[in-house]
Amino acid sequence: MGHEKGEKPVTVPNKIGGDEPPPRFSVRRWVAVRECLVRSTVPVGGGRSPLSLAIMTRLVTLLVLVIGVCSCSTDSRTLGHGYRIVPRAVDMSRVPNAFEGLAHYTDLYYRSHRLGTVGEYSISPSGRYAIFQDDGKTLLFDRSSGETRDVTDGSVAIAKSFAWSESAGTVGVQYYDGHSPSKIEILK
Repeated sequence: MGHEKGEKPVTVPNKIGGDEPPPRFSVRRWVAVRECLVRSTVPVGGGRSPLSLAIMTRLVTLLVLVIGVCSCSTDSRTLGHGYRIVPRAVDMSRVPNAFEGLAHYTDLYYRSHRLGTVGEYSISPSGRYAIFQDDGKTLLFDRSSGETRDVTDGSVAIAKSFAWSESAGTVGVQYYDGHSPSKIEILK
């Protein structure tokens, strides 16, 4: 395969590399990239790599969310007739002179309607009425009308027990601390 005078020499493309453009990265650049990858997995700051710290942060966040959602749904207690009690906690860390960092409350609901934050409460045997104490007041809820009315007898006292007599249209309330018992009319 010689060539005559005046002819251009024939070049046979190299099967390794051929007419391809040179690589985009030099050997030096590949070494730098490799060192960077190795450095990102080398333990720093207490034996943890930045990669594992990011993964652990995401896992902890996910775990806190799952626990939060599960604890909210499992703490709710059904009382029957569409009523339920739902405990809740409020962060008090930013409230000046707060006694505790977390305050705990109990809310009374009729279906999706929040009736109030309750201390003592009782549901009538038929489920038509709910009596409860909220912020020093004794309140009576009538599910037929959807109304809540204040039935406090004039002085603030903590209820000890409730005795329903729906046929007579009353509910008796016994109190702590020597307060005399009350008989509350449940019908308007």
